Amino acid sequence: MGFITTKVKADGRFFMASIDQGVDGKDFRDPHPPLDNSKFYWGHLLEGSAVHQSPWVEYGARESAVFKGDELEELPGEFRLVIVP
Repeated sequence: MGFITTKVKADGRFFMASIDQGVDGKDFRDPHPPLDNSKFYWGHLLEGSAVHQSPWVEYGARESAVFKGDELEELPGEFRLVIVP
């Protein structure tokens, strides 16, 4: 299973896109970069932030969400997630 690490353009929250749902929202494929502006992506929206410009992302909550590719911005590099109670 692949992921594309992104952030939501509207509010800067991290979004881990894990399913490419295609242009009609009915497909279920592994996502592959680059993002396609016309496709929908399902994944986890994280309430958190990067730790001091490092690859570590602390988050306290996550929720399922779907975004269209043009609502997201890819984040280069690898990130590691840390759950903060």
